[in-house]
Amino acid sequence: MKLKNFDDENRLGRGVIFHICPSNIPTNFIYSFIFGLLSGNSNIVKMPSKRSKQKEIILKVIDILFKKKKYSLIKNNNYFIEYDNIVNDALTHKISSICDGRVVWGSDKTVNDIKKIWSPERSVDVIFSDRYSLSVINLNQLKKLKFENIKMVANKFYYDAYSMNQQGCNSPHFLFWVGNKNKKTQNDFWEALSIIIEKKYEFKEIQIVDKYSKLIENILDRNDIRNIERKKNNIYILDYKGQKKVIEDIRGVNGIFYQTNLNNLSQLKKFISKKCQTMSYYGFKKTELQNFVYKK
Repeated sequence: MKLKNFDDENRLGRGVIFHICPSNIPTNFIYSFIFGLLSGNSNIVKMPSKRSKQKEIILKVIDILFKKKKYSLIKNNNYFIEYDNIVNDALTHKISSICDGRVVWGSDKTVNDIKKIWSPERSVDVIFSDRYSLSVINLNQLKKLKFENIKMVANKFYYDAYSMNQQGCNSPHFLFWVGNKNKKTQNDFWEALSIIIEKKYEFKEIQIVDKYSKLIENILDRNDIRNIERKKNNIYILDYKGQKKVIEDIRGVNGIFYQTNLNNLSQLKKFISKKCQTMSYYGFKKTELQNFVYKK
């Protein structure tokens, strides 16, 4: 990659970049840091204070690298720090006052709170605020597949959803079935997904409790859920029948998915807001989706 993209232009980064990283994705802090480093900046990376095995492994590797003489300059110009209250802590105000840019990952509230903290006039904020994602499956195409092929589709869905326990901004919470309603085909998909989860995924106790709590919350607080189906403890499938079309606040966790049926793709536009980041799909041509996006 270095050879492919090499040129002899001299480039400088903006200066000191303050990275404020989220706690829901343990590896995000190193991802953010690498972009800051590759673009020629010194970086102060506020890691999540939440403990995680991934963070410990990454920091051990960084520590090994930083002990090597050839990386001494990088070591002296980059810092990894952690503390609890990102908004109210004096350290956030201090670093903001000296930085040339801030990369802020977090909820809308966190982003807005950070924006209120003063930074130099020429400092630039790069914001990664709250997003949601969804999946769209063409039922008319899916029903043509044998069960083993449906499992291949479900396997791709599995990696989108379960790799980050639905906490990644590209993780689907809502599945839209487009085309002639076919309960058997839909059930085959969920059954295939459950089989995959059984083989590949191990739920922690806290995840099971969180998922059950979320389910109870849906039952008690929502009036737009008409039916709940359960595939062991792997998947909870909730049929959404609400009048409210925007689904940005309808979020699953650890295998809770919402679903609804649409007659055609154009009906999907009622459900999408500016917070929608990713739409994963099966059974549609690329041009169909491009036309849908442009028309929306």
